Amino acid sequence: MNATTKPDAYGELIEPTTLKIQRLLPGPIERIWAYLTDSDLRSKWLAAGAMEMKVGAPFEFVWRNDELNDPPSKRPAGFPEEHRMQSRITELDPLRKLSIAWNNSGDVTFELEPKGSGVLLTVTHRRLPDRSTMLKVSAGWHMHLDILLARASDKEPAPFWDGWARLQQEYDRAAAGLNGRRTRNNRPNKATSIPTNRRLAMQTNVVSAQEWEAARQKLLMKEKALTHARDAMAAERRRMPWLAVEKNYEFDTPKGKASLRDLFEGRHQLIVYRAFYEPGVFGWPDHACRGCSMVADQVAHLAHLNARDTTLVFVSRAPQADIARLKARMGWEMIPWYTVTDSFDADFDVGEWHGTNVFFRDGDKIYRTYFINNRGDEQMGGTWNYLDITPLGRQEEWEDSPEGYPQTQTYKWWNWHDSYVEGAAPDKRWVEVSDAGEAAFRNKQAGAKP
Repeated sequence: MNATTKPDAYGELIEPTTLKIQRLLPGPIERIWAYLTDSDLRSKWLAAGAMEMKVGAPFEFVWRNDELNDPPSKRPAGFPEEHRMQSRITELDPLRKLSIAWNNSGDVTFELEPKGSGVLLTVTHRRLPDRSTMLKVSAGWHMHLDILLARASDKEPAPFWDGWARLQQEYDRAAAGLNGRRTRNNRPNKATSIPTNRRLAMQTNVVSAQEWEAARQKLLMKEKALTHARDAMAAERRRMPWLAVEKNYEFDTPKGKASLRDLFEGRHQLIVYRAFYEPGVFGWPDHACRGCSMVADQVAHLAHLNARDTTLVFVSRAPQADIARLKARMGWEMIPWYTVTDSFDADFDVGEWHGTNVFFRDGDKIYRTYFINNRGDEQMGGTWNYLDITPLGRQEEWEDSPEGYPQTQTYKWWNWHDSYVEGAAPDKRWVEVSDAGEAAFRNKQAGAKP
């Protein structure tokens, strides 16, 4: 066995807020699984609390650390005789894996792996909020697992509180690397941000102002060609065939049940981003998938999309209560975010991976008009990029769209996000300002031509 599986092995920080600690326990694996899931057995080394063995099931953990030894050791000042914590099961693979969420104290995963006649137990505790909590939790898991090892080996465990006090001091002295150890890849335990004071080993090409401007103009020609290519691609996208949506789908919303048609909110176009936020996703329940969260952070004010007859929504499989808490924490209150309750994600290619679907509503009929995922989702968030994947596009006169598509004058519909009025004519003063700006730009472009 290696150092991490010795009975007195210390934990390690595998991420800035994540502790991992292991023990090699005597088998069989069914017995160790019982120590995790049976309230009476678990109370002998960790905490009591009956569990209904299914994902999502709530339960209560009850710690009485004084009862782990007879006679009990002296409890430190400030600790109650009993501590209760509301919990729920977030992942369950019998005899192999059990994940639970503690509302205010992170997420914990227990993993079992056969090792010869023994069982390797790995405990991963995520979302440790600060250094003080990390020290207490590290010492706590260390002692609880030592007691589990003793119980599973039919030995008398060491006094919990005496060992906890000693271990907290040891973890405190070695907090930078947890008992002198380093984190994964033998790197010190630091955040993954790049230090701003280090020099990068990269080649540079420093030139005069004239040379720099010449290089910029040369690249600008390619960039303009790329812009025109994107415009042509968007025009081709607006000519994509449509796929009729024949099934009915139902979503949970803050106001109750809603159909796919309801999500349009009366508009003709609907953009649906499948964000991964649900049990089993890294970060649950405090965070959604990191990539999906970055997409949410980029979403522009939705009033501009709404002004072009377009609705944007996010969907996940998390319950609405969790979604509401996430939106409040992350500042995403503006984004309508609903719960998938059926096969919608699987039917539209977002069951296993993020993606953006576009739909068009013609009366009661709904059509799927476009889909993008993988790196294509990287560009999403801005108003223009969202409009460019819709069947109607930006709806401006310069666009190459099929005959009969709605279009208005360029710039004239633009407004402050708090000033749109449905059906209102463009502001006369803004029309004058935008006309003058456009004329000046055209004159400049004309003067630049040879």
